[in-house]
Amino acid sequence: MTKMKCVVIGAGNAGRPVARLLNYMGWDVTITDPKPREKFVEENKVCFKLLENEGIKCELGIDAPDLTKFEHAYISPVIPQNAPIRKQIKEQGLEIITQEYIGTSINNIIKPDIIAVTGSVGKTSTTHIIKTILETAGYNIWICSSVTQNLVSEVIIDGIVKGRHENIDLALLEIPHGTAGIIASHLEIKLGLLVSIYEEHLSEFGGSMEKYIERKSFIMNQSEKYITNIQTAEYLSNKRDDTVYYCLDTQENTLDIDSNKPYGPKYIGHISPQHISINYHDDNKRETLESDFHMRSYYYQNAVAAAAVCLEFGISKENVQKGLEKFKGIQGHLESLGDYNGRHAYIDSAYLEEGIEQTLQYFKEDLDGKLVVVLDNLDTSTSRDKPGVGKLVGKYADIMVATGLIEVTQILNMDSSIQLLYGAKESKALKLAVCDLKEACYLAIKYSKPGDVIVHIGAAAITSYRDVKGKMINGLEEGCKNYE
Repeated sequence: MTKMKCVVIGAGNAGRPVARLLNYMGWDVTITDPKPREKFVEENKVCFKLLENEGIKCELGIDAPDLTKFEHAYISPVIPQNAPIRKQIKEQGLEIITQEYIGTSINNIIKPDIIAVTGSVGKTSTTHIIKTILETAGYNIWICSSVTQNLVSEVIIDGIVKGRHENIDLALLEIPHGTAGIIASHLEIKLGLLVSIYEEHLSEFGGSMEKYIERKSFIMNQSEKYITNIQTAEYLSNKRDDTVYYCLDTQENTLDIDSNKPYGPKYIGHISPQHISINYHDDNKRETLESDFHMRSYYYQNAVAAAAVCLEFGISKENVQKGLEKFKGIQGHLESLGDYNGRHAYIDSAYLEEGIEQTLQYFKEDLDGKLVVVLDNLDTSTSRDKPGVGKLVGKYADIMVATGLIEVTQILNMDSSIQLLYGAKESKALKLAVCDLKEACYLAIKYSKPGDVIVHIGAAAITSYRDVKGKMINGLEEGCKNYE
């Protein structure tokens, strides 16, 4: 039987997973891009090797591909509407493979129920707390999250290609906004969770919060049951009457959450050191779930979200309690790197102002020594507000070390670190601008003393976890050789 021939236009974050999916489905696939292979980052080059091993042809560095050998075309969403390639495809009469077709195909492939988690802050840790609870209850889970790889759409497609969606009880998917745009548009979701909405990635939506919320709203529209943080009520409270809300008790003082209103919270978390309790109503009865909890800071709110999801899914209160007790955190999220000549070092992936403030508040609380904050370059594929973050960090830090290297692209941009430190110009913190994290951590040891805390913040703890952790440890160890 002759395979249908398809060209995927654009070898970026959208094109690569779509090419693998179509190839898995039996298409004859070619992926093309005007950018030559050597201009892609190393992670992408490895992916191209994988595609070629699976039988996909990679035609890179070609401005005008020969379209006469294809019947169908998939065009990555980032390709401009006025791009010449779109005109060529139209003139050639190729049938367009739509996002609807991609989303529907994935939905048909994944047979078990789906729990999906999206939002601005807290997706990853919430997803992994849910996983721990579900596995405690005996479920066989296929989890897809950014802990495996920053681009979750590739994680999902990789799992499909390798058959990880088979012989499972449940699919648990973390859905960043990019993944939502690529492959999640037509998933049938058993239970969907929106953890938060903040002004992140607005540059990718023309600065429009409304368009950003619209992208996140897929979780509400496609979920049989929908749960969200009460923080989102101001944006979405009028969209769905059966929404289940959760919050921490500290949010009750800042938000209108009258329990008699449709958007009152069903689950309210109360926290204390090493402990969490959640009050909720079930069949008009008030219930309380009590559990030891080994994490701190933002993990508390995410634990309430995870508990709400699992209770709504039908997991017993006892198993939710046991799961919360078992959870010990995830890599790159408030992760301890150990003691370095009396300084305790941590790595954290906070990069939005809301998450950064939660992290720094936690470390500053009851700290007798100094707080040394190591900041990787805040920019990834998104340019972020460096002066604003610098001003925020300056409120908490005694020493700030900002790096210029963008870990994902390996591009050095010292102007970024200068902007960040300039934002903290009113702070009395010692401010240092350096090239990379190894140098930053070396200097963090030099300018600190025993009893101080060194904490990394920045998205590179997600996008380049192994490299970032390795550079940090190397710098810390080198510093310890020279400074007591």
